[in-house]
Amino acid sequence: MTIEGNHDELWVLLDRHLHKALRGGESQDSLARKIGVSQNSISCWLKGERRGHVRLLSILKIIQALDIDPAEVFEILFAKDSLSGIERLRHERDQAVNALDRVRRALDQDPE
Repeated sequence: MTIEGNHDELWVLLDRHLHKALRGGESQDSLARKIGVSQNSISCWLKGERRGHVRLLSILKIIQALDIDPAEVFEILFAKDSLSGIERLRHERDQAVNALDRVRRALDQDPE
């Protein structure tokens, strides 16, 4: 599974934590080893270069390596989708309730 490279909110979060780790004394090489990517990938990310897709596994490794709160990432990745999913489920529920109401009214009108 991949995440689009232009997912701005996610990159802002990851960049913030990458820079924080570097300011805290972590080296790019050390970060690359922890995350399981090349040092070139770290350099590109720090320069703002987002080439193609980033594997979700790499993002999970970044979260783990930099002690990022998974709830922050979940909110960024899934909050909008979850909301639309909830709205879709509500719409489907409303349609089902309306269909049941029509059936009940039809049964009430027809004594047989």
